[in-house]
Amino acid sequence: MSQKNSNNQNLTAKIEALLFYHGEPIATKKIASVLKVSEDAVREAVSVLKDKYEEDEAGGLMLIFKGAEVQLMTKP
Repeated sequence: MSQKNSNNQNLTAKIEALLFYHGEPIATKKIASVLKVSEDAVREAVSVLKDKYEEDEAGGLMLIFKGAEVQLMTKP
């Protein structure tokens, strides 16, 4: 596995944990600030998470987008 791929997976995991902990919508700009990464990196990692949750039909989580904010929620 390449270093870049490992870093992307690590960032995705950190964002997932942050969204789980926060429990409410959080701006991608705020996520970038907290994790000390670019907003572009956050948007890319959030896109990976979105795809992951959409592909997992048996899973119970999903992402909700409200403008520039994202929230981790349970599926209805």
